[in-house]
Amino acid sequence: MEDHLYLAHHGIKGMKWGVRRFRNEDGTLTDEGRRRYYDKDGNLTPEAQKLNRDVANAQKAISSSREVVSNAKRVVDSSVKYENRYERKPLTQEELDSMSNAELEYLINRIGLERKYSQITSDDTAQDRVRRGLDYADAVLSVAGSALGVAVAIKMLQG
Repeated sequence: MEDHLYLAHHGIKGMKWGVRRFRNEDGTLTDEGRRRYYDKDGNLTPEAQKLNRDVANAQKAISSSREVVSNAKRVVDSSVKYENRYERKPLTQEELDSMSNAELEYLINRIGLERKYSQITSDDTAQDRVRRGLDYADAVLSVAGSALGVAVAIKMLQG
């Protein structure tokens, strides 16, 4: 049986060439990291002090961003609750059966009043609706006219 030569790499996935790791996965320093970040007296080097400050600042930034995200999520959730509270959904037969006549009459009057209010305060007048309808019809007819013109031209070319 022949021995085959092969290339084996025992590095760290994603690690870049020439970059050394001075920390273990759990965050503790490797032997080389301790030599790099501590002087002979056991004090932190200025480089290590700067790294510690940078890490502390990054942790503060992450903490404040988590708080901002949390507040934004709370606002979104409350707005969804508010929106759902005023969303009109058809009542199920069970809900209708559980309502008294007075409650049902109140609900019907309320819905009618809301419709009237939206019609009164709407910026959408009859003239606006007619204008939009005419614009839509004009667009449809122009496309249809173009298609008809192409079809006639093809028919004439075919003989």
